[in-house]
Amino acid sequence: SFGVKSIKLKGRMSFWMHPLSTEMPCFDAIQYAFVNPPDIELDFTGLANIADMQLLDVKGMVRNIMQDVISGMVVLPQKMMYQMNPATDFCDIYIPSFIGLARIRAHSGRGFQVEKQTFGHDVPDVYLNISLGSQAPWKTSTV
Repeated sequence: SFGVKSIKLKGRMSFWMHPLSTEMPCFDAIQYAFVNPPDIELDFTGLANIADMQLLDVKGMVRNIMQDVISGMVVLPQKMMYQMNPATDFCDIYIPSFIGLARIRAHSGRGFQVEKQTFGHDVPDVYLNISLGSQAPWKTSTV
């Protein structure tokens, strides 16, 4: 036989409890998500212990696949939801009031390395890779 004995997720998690209710438990739904992708620890059993061998790094491949799946489901901006009150309107849970907007602007940079050129003087193509949660990194235009 083979299998997974335990899976541990370590990371910072946020909880949103809304909409508020006049009855216990005081809110109708809970939304939850990891702020950043969590660290994953796997413990295999039986024949699957082969994955623990350093030679093949099957454990690393399984961990990377799980990391991608978890990031796509429960790392911000994605959230999971548990509905406490079945009578709650779906729109009240998933469409909360707008809180705000963040605008990111790069002001300056320093310490860029220029590759050695045989002829002439080359200026490096400077750009930013920006990522938020589990979304794919966004690359700015070169300056």
